[in-house]
Amino acid sequence: MLFETYYSLLFYTAKDILCDAETAEEIVQDSFVKIWEYRSKLPEIKSLKAYLTGMVRNRCFDYLKSPKNLFNNQSISIDDLTVRMQLLNIESDLAIREELYSDPMELILLRAIDQLPPQCKQIFILNRFEEYTHQQIADELHLSVSTVKTQITRALHKLKSAMTNC
Repeated sequence: MLFETYYSLLFYTAKDILCDAETAEEIVQDSFVKIWEYRSKLPEIKSLKAYLTGMVRNRCFDYLKSPKNLFNNQSISIDDLTVRMQLLNIESDLAIREELYSDPMELILLRAIDQLPPQCKQIFILNRFEEYTHQQIADELHLSVSTVKTQITRALHKLKSAMTNC
């Protein structure tokens, strides 16, 4: 029952951090094994959803920080990882995070954001989630304001297309 209830949430949480579906799946499966091994302690946990999400996030960050993965992970830049971690820190208000993943349309939107090209995604996240102005993004990323506006427009068109195709 736990697996069926929480697998999707945990998988997409891990995939958002790692940008690697296969590794995300392994981490989530290992997390369920750990829960099974320590099932006698489950009644002590106040919020199982928060506990599982935290466990998976921590395992993902440990995986990324491990020496063998730190420099071999070519799919994630340090800047991209920083933005992802900031985005996932929305979780400090767990109610927002739970609400975000409880709606299937929100999951589709998150997947679509994840599919954006790296620079477009970074600009979109900084603008929409971190509430940076166009000028702040341009300054931080050493781009022109018009490039930032163009990237946000492209992101919105791609997200709109993804949402209408579902």
